[in-house]
Amino acid sequence: MSNTYTKRGNGLGSKNGYSEDFTLEEVLKAYLSCRKNKRNTINQIKFEINLEENLYSLYKSLNNNTYYPGRSICFVVTYPKLREIFAANFKDRVVHHLLVSRIESFFEKRFIFDSYACRKDKGVHKAIERLNKYIKNNKHYLQIDIKSFFANIDKNILYSIIACGGGKL
Repeated sequence: MSNTYTKRGNGLGSKNGYSEDFTLEEVLKAYLSCRKNKRNTINQIKFEINLEENLYSLYKSLNNNTYYPGRSICFVVTYPKLREIFAANFKDRVVHHLLVSRIESFFEKRFIFDSYACRKDKGVHKAIERLNKYIKNNKHYLQIDIKSFFANIDKNILYSIIACGGGKL
């Protein structure tokens, strides 16, 4: 199937403002990336039982704009503190990996340097290294946790920032 171009949103991960349809190869790569950390989980195994059918169905639904995320699983963890977790089903996780592969470069250059979560060559260990360097030169620092921070982000403001090119995130 040849790739077609359609105007979608602000053209994130696109050529000249137009988004290219997802390829089967991209969907497969996203699946392989996704299963690295979810290998042998019940949902990954269920998806893999009919792998070709599930990947092709996902590919078709993404490209004909009929894909809708499934229901997330909600559970509570108590360590290190009490909090609700919403976990996407495996098919939706594949889509997350697919989208990240398209938009990561757009957002990566817009993040502030000291943002460490879910970024290549960053993460918790790099954040700790950076904090340790900072502590050596400063007597005070502040660690905070804003209750329900992500749940309370105004999505309209976030969408407008993205639509305007991202600014500094």
